[in-house]
Amino acid sequence: MTLLRHTISIALIILLVLSLHLLIALPLLQEPTAKPSAPDSSSASRQTESVTAQSTRSVVDEPGSSAVDTPGARSQASGSRLIEIFGRVVDALGQPIEDVLITEERYFFSARSDASGNYRIRLDLPLHRLPVLGFLRAGFNGKRIRLKQEQLQQQPLYQLDVVLADSVDTLRLSGWVGNDIGVSLEGARVDISALDSTHSGDFYLTVFTDQQGNFVLEGVRAATRYKLTVNLAPEYPVYHDPDFYVGVGADPGHLSILLKSLKFVNVSGMILNPESVPVADFEIDIKNVTTGVHTRKIVSDSSGFFSLEEFPLGEVSLTTR
Repeated sequence: MTLLRHTISIALIILLVLSLHLLIALPLLQEPTAKPSAPDSSSASRQTESVTAQSTRSVVDEPGSSAVDTPGARSQASGSRLIEIFGRVVDALGQPIEDVLITEERYFFSARSDASGNYRIRLDLPLHRLPVLGFLRAGFNGKRIRLKQEQLQQQPLYQLDVVLADSVDTLRLSGWVGNDIGVSLEGARVDISALDSTHSGDFYLTVFTDQQGNFVLEGVRAATRYKLTVNLAPEYPVYHDPDFYVGVGADPGHLSILLKSLKFVNVSGMILNPESVPVADFEIDIKNVTTGVHTRKIVSDSSGFFSLEEFPLGEVSLTTR
């Protein structure tokens, strides 16, 4: 009987061990459920680049797409826009005119026509400004053309063909600008404008001297009185000829304009009232009458003192409020 109980006890123990083993092994025998894995970062990046590249190609290949990065679009972000104008200049018989000066009169961009009469000028203008082009050449009547918004139609490229009529009264004036010791002055601004303000006599042109100090005034009409100025501030005073005249049939030759070098001085002093008491924080505008372009402001300190550095020597005018 005792042997039987031992045998049953051992059988129960073995049965319990087997049951426990099965409970542990059963989850391991089941097929695991697949979990979604994170995509490979390099693979995802390649897929994104592929989609972007396809999208970019479709935009660029689409004619007239506004998404294309044009120079005009880039310029608009900075408050200006690039406008490129091209065309051909011919005479009344349709023959090309070479060496016509094409200039934007307010921002001084310029170009010349070639032997076939073709020209191309690129303008960088404020968004609210429209081009005003002048077409000038000796032997022809000049033309002044103000382009309209509807002509440009918000496009950065515009074709403008021009016909100039013959004229024996227009000349080409060349000149040179230097200082009083004979050195050529580069970048001097030369302005010439007709004193007659009627439409037929309206003429205004600005050019700049080159590295050798030379300049050319194209299409100047004879028998007309002009105002001629040359300016290279602040180192030189303004040259001013209020009655510049070229007669009919005259050969003006080569103009030579000398600008006298300025001498600069430092000035200090005190501002006093009529009772000779120093006046603090007092403002005075000082202008050099000789040059016509140098103007500064003097402000006295708490003790009435002021200083003015590097101001051109010469006659001055003082004004205050």
